[in-house]
Amino acid sequence: MGKLGMGAVTAAAVAVFALLPSREAAAQDFGQAWIDRITHELEQERGPLAPKPLDVTGTAGVNYAYDNNIFLADTGPGKKKDSIVIPFLQVDLNYAEPRFDIEASFLGNYKRYFKETNVSDDEERFFFRARQTSARWNFEISEIFLNVSDPAGLLFLNRVSRIVSTTVPKIAFDIGRQWALEVAGNIMVVRYQDPAFSAAQENNNFTVDLNAIYRTP
Repeated sequence: MGKLGMGAVTAAAVAVFALLPSREAAAQDFGQAWIDRITHELEQERGPLAPKPLDVTGTAGVNYAYDNNIFLADTGPGKKKDSIVIPFLQVDLNYAEPRFDIEASFLGNYKRYFKETNVSDDEERFFFRARQTSARWNFEISEIFLNVSDPAGLLFLNRVSRIVSTTVPKIAFDIGRQWALEVAGNIMVVRYQDPAFSAAQENNNFTVDLNAIYRTP
């Protein structure tokens, strides 16, 4: 693409970005607002659920960012600056019945670097949660799937793609009016596409916790 064509793309991206809501951060942490919202959704209290019909919404746009250190290097030749155009698409789904609800969200984007064309990458983020409730118990399972790209650090002047899958099952059971038991788990799987990172940093891990809860009258 010539200088005139690239300049036109830059101007168009800046114009579109000016019209978009400022809910997305800069290139390094694009999608942070999405993660913050999903984290808040995971912390919601258990039922009762409010019935609502199936609702599907979509958002598409283009984000422009200028980054003066795309590899997060300290100093020297590794510290490079670039302009980045990020087209993105987000789709959300919600549905609820009195004792069951389901929620899903997808955010995908592509990062186009103007100077460092060899590090352009795509990212996908997916969230899913289903809950089933009754008068005495509540069960839910959620999944957060991320395919994201991060700076590799000081040793490699590139960006590394990684896949992170986090599965969170939860179950709560009321023993009486004031006592309840809750069991939750967290299963995480991390995979890297670059062999230089996969051998040392890939991992599978899980945690399990049990809570006894007393509610005051």
